[in-house]
Amino acid sequence: GVELVGCDTGALSVKIPAETDGYKIVGIGDGAFYSCANLVSVEMTDNIRYIGRYAFSGCESLTSLTIPDSVQTLGANAMSGCYTLETLHLPEHLTEIPEGMCYTCVSLTDVNIPDGVTSIGDEAFYSCTMLPDVELPDSVTTLGNYAFAFCSAFEHTDIPKGVTKLGAGTFCGCDQVESFTAPAQLEDLGSLSFLGCASLTEFSVEEGNLIYTAQDGVLYSKDQTILYAYPSGNPQQSFDIPEGVTTIHDAAFFGAEHLTAVHFPATLQFVGAGGFE
Repeated sequence: GVELVGCDTGALSVKIPAETDGYKIVGIGDGAFYSCANLVSVEMTDNIRYIGRYAFSGCESLTSLTIPDSVQTLGANAMSGCYTLETLHLPEHLTEIPEGMCYTCVSLTDVNIPDGVTSIGDEAFYSCTMLPDVELPDSVTTLGNYAFAFCSAFEHTDIPKGVTKLGAGTFCGCDQVESFTAPAQLEDLGSLSFLGCASLTEFSVEEGNLIYTAQDGVLYSKDQTILYAYPSGNPQQSFDIPEGVTTIHDAAFFGAEHLTAVHFPATLQFVGAGGFE
């Protein structure tokens, strides 16, 4: 088979044929439709097996895209910068959401994550500001760095049972999220995962978690010697850090604008970077 490698950047509508010169078209190459800013529709056949990096990146007029179920792999940033893309249908046999797949798709409101997907790549949905809560299948075990950062329409953050570690900044800037429950299996919250979540008022922890505990909505290590995160949307004006806490984690109080007073325990030994910014 052969792959489609390019398109007239002025094209409005494209229907990819099943074959050309007797050869099946089995793939869409890297950047094949890159910056086709006037493109409003693309039709693909079931011969397509893969879509390359930046294949549809910068298609600023594309509002809907259906990727056939024959596609098994997507390249990084495949749909990044599609600013008017509202609906994206992903193929049923996909196992990985690639890095930057929908980076800054600011109009995206509807996307399916197929059963069988195991990983959400770094910045996969970065700044998809209109995207509501996404249902992640239980097959997901990895959430990449800043995977859902600045998804400002998010209200909930349900973590699949197979995820043991969050990437850095996973939900950074999701300013409508009001609470987060650390599931029993979560071992690493990741750095800055909830930075800038201005509406977050409570952390909680499922029974059976061996790493974390929560008290009065604040997240601590299980032995309560490390204060990991204070919910930045908590409306109270003062807070007493409990005796026994020795460490305040990096950016633990970042964005806690309601606080006017914090009282430190005698046991405190270390304050991480940006602890009170």
